[in-house]
Amino acid sequence: MSDEPKQTKDWTGEEKLRVVLEAMKTSVVQVCAKYAKHGLSEEQVQSWRRSVIERGGGIFEPKPEGASKPAPRSKGRKRSPFLVFVATFSILANLGVAALAAAHYFDYFDLSPWLGGLSPNTNLQSPPERSQADASPEKDFPPLASGSPSRPSLDQLTPTGDLSPRTPVTVPTLGGQQPPRGPGIVSEVEVCGARARGNKVVFVLDLNDYMRIGPNGEPNFERLRKEVRDAIFSLGEKTTFNVILLHGISRLHLFEDKLVYATDSKKREAYLWLSFPVWDVPKAVKARFGEPDLMVKPPEGVVGPWRAMSAALSFDPDLIYLLTGDCASLRADDFSSFELSGVKMSYEAQTPAWERWRRETSAVRLTIAKWLQSDSLRSADLEVTDAEIDNAVRQLGIVMPKKPAGAPDSQWPWKAIYADFKRSLLSPISNLAATQVIVSLPKSRQWPVGLESVSREFAKLSGGSFILLDEAFFSSP
Repeated sequence: MSDEPKQTKDWTGEEKLRVVLEAMKTSVVQVCAKYAKHGLSEEQVQSWRRSVIERGGGIFEPKPEGASKPAPRSKGRKRSPFLVFVATFSILANLGVAALAAAHYFDYFDLSPWLGGLSPNTNLQSPPERSQADASPEKDFPPLASGSPSRPSLDQLTPTGDLSPRTPVTVPTLGGQQPPRGPGIVSEVEVCGARARGNKVVFVLDLNDYMRIGPNGEPNFERLRKEVRDAIFSLGEKTTFNVILLHGISRLHLFEDKLVYATDSKKREAYLWLSFPVWDVPKAVKARFGEPDLMVKPPEGVVGPWRAMSAALSFDPDLIYLLTGDCASLRADDFSSFELSGVKMSYEAQTPAWERWRRETSAVRLTIAKWLQSDSLRSADLEVTDAEIDNAVRQLGIVMPKKPAGAPDSQWPWKAIYADFKRSLLSPISNLAATQVIVSLPKSRQWPVGLESVSREFAKLSGGSFILLDEAFFSSP
């Protein structure tokens, strides 16, 4: 009887290959010992190894064409034309709904009538109101000292003052083409109680001496400047803006030479630019851009507030705030023939009251100038400036001669200047920016009838408003 183990297992091809690989890794003896219970012998393992060596290379040989063909796929059922139509229509309908939703979200199309007044940006749950204890008024940000390296944070530059609602001034609907609408683009703006909406806003502030002289002149001017700065901070970051400062009848200072977005950094820059010392205007205004930087030049013969208005309109805004004052009190004799080019002055005889006021005023100012010039510490060739005389008047408490009531003369042809301004316009006034004309006058002073009538006309036709500020406004917090 043979001692060889009896074959007890039918080996599959995969199992034979595994045995051969294990034998190559270890040894034939170890593999046979491992599978001894299945009757595996060394002869079998060697035989399987030879088979692998002889026929294993065929695995890597390319198969001849036609050796194996993929089984043909069974044809599906023929698609019904009706089902194809339904599927196509459903896809197109879904795309249309998505396009309408996107257009409504970006305010290219108004679906409010179909959505019951709701828009994608409507908050269904209003945020909790701040309690009175949480609200605390913040202090005005002081002007930075010259050469100071620090920059203010936006929190420090937050608009200040009493946040209680003020009785609004009704402003008609904006005239002209409606600005594009969207989140953060159109801003609600308020200056001196005049409220309006716009996405391209230009602020014009008059710097002339008449804005600061007289009782409470400087505090009133500070209030007007603060109104402009607070309005700038109220703009959304996607709203564009610019600021124009008017000095004299033709000199302009521009914050930028184009409209810029109301980003946090630009708001800070505008705040600092408008923080010049009031007692040193206009020398303290930091030069950035001027009238030569305008793309559209103001027309000849247009001076004063209408010249500033021409500059503001050159930026194609949809909202303008013009803050001016007793511009009719400017003397034509104080300006050069170049500045008055195109202005047809009518040198009528002066009234005795105004002539007496001018003589007395000139005598007092000349006396102060001589006194300042006599200072031993002052250079003899250093001319005394008007700002120095004004400062001496304030410090010494000198009572200046009182101005007569009414306009000094009829030299300024305001209706003719306005006519030149209108002829330069490229569009009807109703298509231009809604203009809010805000006028600050000293007590007992009035604008000439011609200037006030044309200003009211322009404000009304443009869709804006005309406001004469009174003492109650400046006395309010």
